[in-house]
Amino acid sequence: MVQPAAVPGTPVRLRDAEQSLWLGSIRKNNKSQMTLIIMFLGLSLQTFARLEHLRLPALVLMLGHLATFGAKHRAAAKIEHAATDAEVRQHAHNAELACIVCRLLAHAATILLDTRNSTFLKMVTMWWMPIGAAMSSCEPTSYRLFLVIQNILVMLRCSSDWEAEVSWIVSTLVMDVYLLNWSNQQEDARQRRDELKQALSRLEAVAEETTASLFHRFCDATVHFKDDYEILLPAPRLSALLNIYQTQGRSFTSLVSNSDLQRFLDHMDVVNKQGEKEPHERELPDYIQVSLMDSFAKPVPVHIFIACFFGMDGKMSYFAGISESWRPPKVKHRKSKGRADLGTSASTDFAELSPELVDSSPNFGASPTTAKKPSSASRRFSP
Repeated sequence: MVQPAAVPGTPVRLRDAEQSLWLGSIRKNNKSQMTLIIMFLGLSLQTFARLEHLRLPALVLMLGHLATFGAKHRAAAKIEHAATDAEVRQHAHNAELACIVCRLLAHAATILLDTRNSTFLKMVTMWWMPIGAAMSSCEPTSYRLFLVIQNILVMLRCSSDWEAEVSWIVSTLVMDVYLLNWSNQQEDARQRRDELKQALSRLEAVAEETTASLFHRFCDATVHFKDDYEILLPAPRLSALLNIYQTQGRSFTSLVSNSDLQRFLDHMDVVNKQGEKEPHERELPDYIQVSLMDSFAKPVPVHIFIACFFGMDGKMSYFAGISESWRPPKVKHRKSKGRADLGTSASTDFAELSPELVDSSPNFGASPTTAKKPSSASRRFSP
C-alpha cells in the first residue's frame, strides 16, 4: 500500500486530547516524584548526627512517593491503550485514589515518627503533599475528600500546642482554599474541552455528510478514504462502475491504473499541500483524469474530484467524486478580427475615396437620364 507523505502542518489530535493530557500530566508529575524520591533517599542514608531524627521519616516518605510513582506508572500504561475518554478518566481516577491513600498513610506515619516536631517534615506533609495531590487530581470530589482527611491529620499534629501551631493551621487552610479553587478550574476546563469536542465532532459529521451528498448527486460514484487511501465506507456505485464486489477496506490506489498511479499520487501531494494552508489561501486543483481498472483489468477512464479536510484525529480526510460521463467544459475562443476584416482593402467604403476618383469614376450601364449627378460635396471639392 502506498503511503502518502507526512503532512507537517497536522493539527492537534482533538479526539485523543484527553489521553494526551493525562499522559503528559502523569509523566511530568512522575519526574517531580523522582526528584523527591532521590531527596528522601539521601536523607534516609545520611550520617549527620543533627539530622538523625529525619532518617526514618524520610524513609517512610520515600516509600510513599515510590508507591505513588508506581500507581501513576501503571495508570499511564492503561491510559495509553484506552479506547475511549471514559476509560481514560476511569484509569486516572483509580490512580488518583491510590495516590491519595499513599499520601495519607505517609502523612500519618510521619506524624508518629516525628519526635522533634521538625519544620522540614511539616512543610513536606502540610504543603508539598496537598500541592502534589492537586496536580494529579482528576475531579474535585476526590480532592475534597483528601483535603478533609489531610486537615484532620494537621489538627492532630498541632493538637499538642495550639498556640504555637496556629500559624501552620492558618497557612494550611489558606493554601487548601487556593488549591481547591485551582482544582475546580481544572474541572471547568475539562468540561469546556468536552463541549468543544462534541461541537467539532458534530461539525465534522456535517461536513462529511454534506460533501458525500453533493458528490452522490453530481458524480457516478463517491469514495471516502484517509491518508492511507484505504476506503472506509462501502461504495456500491463504484462497485457497479468497475464490476467489483468488495470496495470497503480496499486501497483506492490499487484501483488506479499503473500508468496513472504516479500522476494520481502527485495530484494528492498537491491537494495535501493546499490543505495545509488557510481556507482563503487554498487553490485546490479542479480534477484529475485517470483510468480505473475494472474486474476484467480493463481501464475505465474517469474524472476524479477531491475534497479534503482535517478530522478530529489530526489526519486528512478525503472524499473523491468519480465521474465517467462528465467532460470538462469546452473553452470558448473569441473570433479573430482578421477573418471579419478579410477583403477590407478591396471593399473600402466608397465615400472614403478622394473626390477626384468619385467624380471621374465611370458609371457603366447607366443611361444618360439615370446617371448619378455629382453631389454637392463633390462639386465643392472639385477643382
